[in-house]
Parts: sequence; C-alpha cells; structure tokens
Amino acid sequence: MTGLRIAIVLLAVCVPALHAQTSAGVIVGVIRDSSGSVIPDAMVVVTNLGTNVSSPFVTDGTGNYYVPALIPGHYKVEAEKQGFKTVTVPDVELAVSQTLRVDVTMPVGQLAESVSVQAEAPLIQSDQATLGQVVNNRAVSELPLNGRDFTTLLRLNTGVTEVQGGITTAGTIRRHGLNDAFRNVSVNGTRPASISYLIDGISTNDGLFQTPALVPPIDLIQEFKLQNGLYSSEFGMGSAQVNVALKSGSNQFHGSAWEFLRNDALQPSNPKSHTNPPLKQNQFGVALGGPVLAPHLFNGKDHTFFFASYQGGRRRQGSIGQVQVPTDREKQGDFSDWPTQLYNPLTTVANAGASPPITRLPFPNNQVPATLIAQQSKNILQYWPSPNVNCTLPCNNLLRGITTPVTSDGFSARIDHNIGHSDRIFGQFLYQDEHAPAPSIIPLSGNDVKQHGRLIGLTWVHIISSRTINEARAGFNRLWFLQGYETAFGPTNYWKEIGLKNLRDDPAYYAIPLISLGSQYINVGFGGTAPFYNVTNTFQWVDSLTMTRGKHSIKIGADVRRNRYLTQSGGQGNGLDVSWRLHGARPHPSANRWSSGYRQRLCRFSARLPEQCRFNHGGVSSVRLISIPLAQHRLHALRSGRFPRDPAVNHQPRAALGVAHAVQGRYQRRLDVRFRLSGRARALSRQGFHGSV
Repeated sequence: MTGLRIAIVLLAVCVPALHAQTSAGVIVGVIRDSSGSVIPDAMVVVTNLGTNVSSPFVTDGTGNYYVPALIPGHYKVEAEKQGFKTVTVPDVELAVSQTLRVDVTMPVGQLAESVSVQAEAPLIQSDQATLGQVVNNRAVSELPLNGRDFTTLLRLNTGVTEVQGGITTAGTIRRHGLNDAFRNVSVNGTRPASISYLIDGISTNDGLFQTPALVPPIDLIQEFKLQNGLYSSEFGMGSAQVNVALKSGSNQFHGSAWEFLRNDALQPSNPKSHTNPPLKQNQFGVALGGPVLAPHLFNGKDHTFFFASYQGGRRRQGSIGQVQVPTDREKQGDFSDWPTQLYNPLTTVANAGASPPITRLPFPNNQVPATLIAQQSKNILQYWPSPNVNCTLPCNNLLRGITTPVTSDGFSARIDHNIGHSDRIFGQFLYQDEHAPAPSIIPLSGNDVKQHGRLIGLTWVHIISSRTINEARAGFNRLWFLQGYETAFGPTNYWKEIGLKNLRDDPAYYAIPLISLGSQYINVGFGGTAPFYNVTNTFQWVDSLTMTRGKHSIKIGADVRRNRYLTQSGGQGNGLDVSWRLHGARPHPSANRWSSGYRQRLCRFSARLPEQCRFNHGGVSSVRLISIPLAQHRLHALRSGRFPRDPAVNHQPRAALGVAHAVQGRYQRRLDVRFRLSGRARALSRQGFHGSV
C-alpha cells in the first residue's frame, strides 16, 4: 500500500515561546533589571557545555529571548549589556522536547563585572501546553530492562496500559531483539497503531506490526519523552508521541563497553524437577563519542562531533518436549497394539435386520495390507522420527530436546557539524539485523524468521536572523521481514521427494507440507503463514520556519511522509493440509461437506464411506494419497478467494502480491492557550483543542 500523508501547520500564540520540535529543545526567558523593567537589546548567549557551541540572541523591546533547535544537554546562559553587570547562569539542563524558561535579572554595574546565579526549576510549566513525561538518561541506562529495550519504560508514564487481547499482544511473529516480553501498549485508550515513534525527528513506525521498526540500544539514547496530550500541531501523525533523543559527541571523548549475561546457572531451579532449561544469553557492545579528529588534516573540536555504537545479542535457549509419533509397526500398517478396531472402507456388507443396514469388514488383527497404502503416504511417514520411549499406546513415545537460537546485531552513528553560528547539520544512521530460527521437535518442520531495519536522517538548522530560524529535515525508514520454512531455499524439494504434484516449484516452498494425523499424534511440517514477506518504506520530508516578533511567535511548516508497503503472503504455501484421525469403531457410513471461513472446500471421509472422493486439486492426486488404516481422514483443498489462480498449473494456489494504492490526507487543527499573570508564572490557565479532517 502506498500512502501519502501531509500535515501543514500554522500556529500563532501570544507568548514568546513555542513547543520544541521533535527531540530538540528551546531555552526562553525575559531579561529584566533590578526594578523589574525589561531590558531591550541585551545580548544573550546560550552555550552547550559539552560541545562549546554558542547560540546568540538579542532581546527586543519586550526583553524576551528565544533560542530554539537545541539538542538535549547541559547549557550555560550569559546575558550582557552596557551599563549592567554580566550575569551567567552556569548550568541548566535541557530535556528532550522541552521548552525551558531561564529568566535573568541584571544588576546595574560595569560590563566587566560578572554575577553568577543559580537557575531554579519553575514550579509551573508555563511555556508548554503539552502533557507528557521525560524518562532521563539515568533511568534508561540503570533500570533493569528485558533485552535492554527502552520501550519497556513507556509503562512508567501516566495513561499507559498494556493491550489486552487481539493480535497486537502477540510477540512471536515480529521479533523485538532479545525482549520476548515485548507487548504493544495503549496510551489514553488509543490503539497501539496511533503511537508515533520519532528518533531525532525521523519517524520509525512500522505500519504493519504497529511497532518501532528498530530500537536503538539504550547506551545510544540520551533520553526520551512520551507526549500524550495537547502537543504541538507539528506532531500531527499520532495520538501520542514518543520522542527519542540520541546522544551526540562532545569535545571530550567518552564511551562505554558492556556485557550482560543470562544463563541457566543463574536462574532459580524448578521446585519440582530441580533443574533448569538450558539458557545462554549474551548482550554486548561498545559506544564511543567525541570530536572528529584527523591528525594534521582536520580538527573537529568545537564544531564537528560523532557518536557511534555497536550492540550484539546471542541467545541459545533449550527446551524438552514429549509427543506421540507413529511407531515403526504403525508405519507399516500394523495397529495390532491399538485397542480400537479398524475397518476396511473399501468393503460394503449388508447388515440385514439390523441398524445400520450396511456395515464394513474389520481389518484382521488391525493390520492393513501394504497394497492399500499409497507410496506418497509411505514417503511422508518417514519424516516422523521413531519413538524412543517405551509406553503403552496411545502415549507420548518421543522425548526430544530442541535449541532455539536468536542472533541480533545493530550499528548506530550520529554526526553533528556546526558551520559558524548560523548553520548546524546533523545526521544519524541506525541498522539492526535479527535472525531467529524456530525449530520443531519434528525435524525439518520448523520455520525461520529474519528481519532487518534501517533509519537514515539528516537535519539542517539555518539561523536567518536571531528572530527567524528555519529547520529542514529528510529521513528514510525501512523494515524488511521474512517468515519462511526452515528448509526453504535449500537443495532439496521435499514435496517432490514425497511424490506430490501441482505444488509451487519455487525454492521458497521447498518444505514438507503440513500433515496432521489428528488424535494424539504430532503434526509434521510447518502450518503457519509461510512464506510471509513484508517490506515497509517510509520517506519523510519536514520543513518549519519560526519567526519571533516581540511577544508573538509564529511557526509554519509541512511534514510530508510517503509510506510504501509490499506484502507477499503464501498462506499455507504448500496448499495441503491432510488430517488422519482415529476415533474408534463406527461401522456405519457417513459423509458431509461444508465450507470454512476462507471458502475452503472440505471433503470428509469416514472409514465406513462406500464411495471414494476422487479429485485433483492442490496437489492431491486421489484419496489413496492417504494411508487407509486410520479410521477417518480429511483432505483440505485450498480454494481461497484471497489467492489468484495460476492457469498454467492445475488449480495451484500461489502467493498473492498485494498491490493497493491509497492517498490519505490529514489536516490537523490544534490550539493551545496559556496565560501568564503579571509576567510571572504565579498562575496558569492551560486549554487545548484538537481536531482533524
């Protein structure tokens, strides 16, 4: 599906500060003298303490200053004017998407004299109507997180609940790193798909699975903020915003290395068995940031910085299962050890004067002649392993252990470059790759999941004047996902080896069809949706212009996103689901036919049915494909309207390539009104309005 979303925003409010865009912050304030009168034409310089990059601003006749597009971090604020002492606020911390007010009072004196003052946190946030909560770097880096996944911390915010029920609660299809406990959340009762995830202003949403396409390692995250109410119109693509600010480099080299270990030796033992399933999990990585230096060629101190990281994950988790499989004698048609009598469906005997009037002849000693077993059935039965547990049938006679591996690797980098005081450019690149095979207790019957995501973003902040600033941004987000058969793309075409026909001769379908014996027997083959292939591409272009005029600020901008979805689903790609069931003695014939929800026609046979249902569909040549010994069997012929037919192949279902186009337009209207009484944040009225068409 191709979607085009456009949000064009025009906002004017009667206060000297607007909401900070995406992860960037804003520092605002008023410069006054000791009597409380405003001071026009004062020079205010805001300096990042880590990078030593300065942003100057000259106050107007109202004494206000406004410095936007600042990365989260620690800043120094200096104010000076002839006839007044220079006042320095040495250290203020700016959070993600925060509008921070730092008002300064300048005493009369010589310019060479300086006064250092301590900034106080305001009791009331009077410069933003946004409702939300910041999760700072300490919480991100120090709280124990399953799989080191920052999205777990969303539950710490007000109004966030875990979704109950539905497909969005499943965590088995779309991988989320080593966090198997990941579940989608709802914010203020909205759907999980309504949450917008932004990394330094670039959307990382995946429209199909309703999750972030990739999750940066927590050592790369400076902090993040969940905005769940009355946020600015520029955030027009969701009912709640998760703004993630990545760490940037500074003039000092800084970094970290980590190794997190989990294994069965550290886990509490099972109180019944006094053992633990095998588990080996390692999560490791390294992060480094600082100025870009090339000896004798380039010195990036004070203007060019980098921050890069790598994180890898490896897990090997074991489990033990016990199931029932056919014995070697049963594979030969010998069911003499079963307590249930089997009958020959190819026989018809009159039962005069009794009910039912027609019956069948039993197989002597419950043994089926080899001539009644099709060669395809013999070929299929070899894929069930032989029992290794002695027990009285029916029972779970196979005990096996399986190991489920997960491998993940992620690379991330951010570059910041400052061109004087007027231009700043920064870009980020994130890449994650995950591979999670899911083997089955029956060999060759598992599935394989692979996915990788990438995000690229570039932002340019241009200061046209101290009162006019333009910010442009371009980004690209991609998620590639594939769930396929364990044996796909291998050298062996298993359905051909079995002797089936009319299935898709494609390496993606080189697998054993799902065969269900029914009763207590374990299936052979993978029965999930395979192959399932999805690619989501999001292209994003954003531009905003901020103009400050006296007590008024006007912001106008556009956010254009083009979403492209490619989905290819094979359903149960081999098109065959055969069920053999053992229900006991039923000496009378019965038959029925019905259609399921997907318009699959089903032909059901009882072992007493005089007729044979013969048809050629979906690779089934005739009823003799199935071993007669079992009392009841079913043939499912896929006739789903969701899949196109291939006229070159006899009724072969083939994977459908979904091609759909849609254009979505959205116009957002938001208004927030804030009143500051007597120029001080003594009292505040906060109102908001949001609508869309």
